[in-house]
Amino acid sequence: MFSRWHNLPLGARLIALVAGLVCGAVGLELWASSQRPQLPGWGGPSGADGLMTSHPTRLWGMAPGVKPNAEDSQADINELGFRGPMPERPKPEGRVRIISLGDSSFYGFGVNDPETFDVQLTRMLREQGVDADSINAGVAGYSIAQHAVALDEIIWDLEPDLLVLCNIWSDNTWDTFHDEDLLVSAEFARKNPLTRSAFVKLVAAQISAVSPTNEGKIIVWNGADGWPEGKIRRVPLDRWIELHHGVLVEASKRGIGAVFLKPTNSFLLSEAHDGPPPAWSPYFEAMDALAKLHGIPVVDVTSAYTEAMVDGIEATDLLWDKMHPTALGHAVLAAAIESTLTSIGWPEKRSIPAGVALPELGIEDVPNPQWTDDAGAGSPQVSLFELSPDEKQAMQNARKAMEARGPPRLDAIGTPQSAPSGEPGPPRAEGIGIGDIPPQTAAPPVGTWTTSITVAGGVPPYTVRLTDSAGRTVGSARVPEPKAFSLKVRQDIDAVVVEAVDTDSNAVRQQATPSAPSVSLTLGD
Repeated sequence: MFSRWHNLPLGARLIALVAGLVCGAVGLELWASSQRPQLPGWGGPSGADGLMTSHPTRLWGMAPGVKPNAEDSQADINELGFRGPMPERPKPEGRVRIISLGDSSFYGFGVNDPETFDVQLTRMLREQGVDADSINAGVAGYSIAQHAVALDEIIWDLEPDLLVLCNIWSDNTWDTFHDEDLLVSAEFARKNPLTRSAFVKLVAAQISAVSPTNEGKIIVWNGADGWPEGKIRRVPLDRWIELHHGVLVEASKRGIGAVFLKPTNSFLLSEAHDGPPPAWSPYFEAMDALAKLHGIPVVDVTSAYTEAMVDGIEATDLLWDKMHPTALGHAVLAAAIESTLTSIGWPEKRSIPAGVALPELGIEDVPNPQWTDDAGAGSPQVSLFELSPDEKQAMQNARKAMEARGPPRLDAIGTPQSAPSGEPGPPRAEGIGIGDIPPQTAAPPVGTWTTSITVAGGVPPYTVRLTDSAGRTVGSARVPEPKAFSLKVRQDIDAVVVEAVDTDSNAVRQQATPSAPSVSLTLGD
């Protein structure tokens, strides 16, 4: 064979070589295409029709215009993709400008523009004679990884005097991909015209996988392997710390102040706080440690809301669902920030971060729950990939299976036990460490069951509350109109009383259990 090749004319050898390379490349490309690799690119609804849209560098953003915003509210999104009117540029002489970062809880999902905490805070400061304005740079679903990009692209140039940092809820979520991996992948796609090639996508992902950096790697999603169930933090704890530290160091160099907001939710405002450590607890601990390191204040929203509840205000008056503040919740939050700023002598004392080096903080993350049904549910990450109807159904089935499976069943020393059906329970999460806890202190595993609620009649809006046998509130919601919805209940609670109260204080109650989870509450009957 070698002698035949050697005896061919040079031109014929070149033609054969090129043909072989082309055939090989075509074959590899066909193989790679059959794997259906995808780089992240917005596959959700058009921004002209909804609040969210694609963004060239931050994966997603908000489309300019007046948009529906839940709870019968509207949001005016400016040309920068932020809420509210366009800021004055350059900033007027003598003006102090507050820019807040965060996700939907602080962007103001479910409230109108004048009701958001940043607008109410600005109003309070102006009443005190401070020439202040605010820019709400919060975006639904944003993590600190996305806001770090936004800071470099536009926010630093908007001349802030104070940053209000409130990125936690999206960051600590157990989701399908790391945010920084998605951001790096999207950047790779933008800069490399060959990324239309399925083969190049696969090779790039393989090369990136061996990269020593932890700041993001190229990933592709392969539909043939199924959508990930979701087992990783969107922003791992160590990167959350590093990214926030980087923001604070840059703010220090620029002479910009900073304050942290530690958010709250219905669980933190309830009385039942037993069970394993919540997923957000190490991020809260890291926030406190960074604030101490840089000498900046932390506004604890749970404390502010708890103080307000002493005066008879209910949690459902402050949060219209698990974590999104009502207009009143935003007002209480604004007052808490104003009080904190006043106590430190702001704006004369600017609360500028120390800008020191980052030591080892020694904060450990909680174990990955592995089984959780919440991973990625409702996340904007789902809209970054094109999903066929079959893939969407498979993703829903996988989540339902995780929910039915529940957390690992452990004996007194933390050994996973078989499920009642005789099937093995889920594998114990790596590093869960429960076996090292004495039996008398081992935290009970906590899963959830779902109660389906239909509320109608009476005069909406309704306040719906779930209470356990001890009278503790274990779930709540503010429902603006007659509708069907659902609430999660902890697995160790075997019955709840579901109560609906309308605007005229009419009330109706009904019990729900895991075996009979559906209730229909009609006010006025």
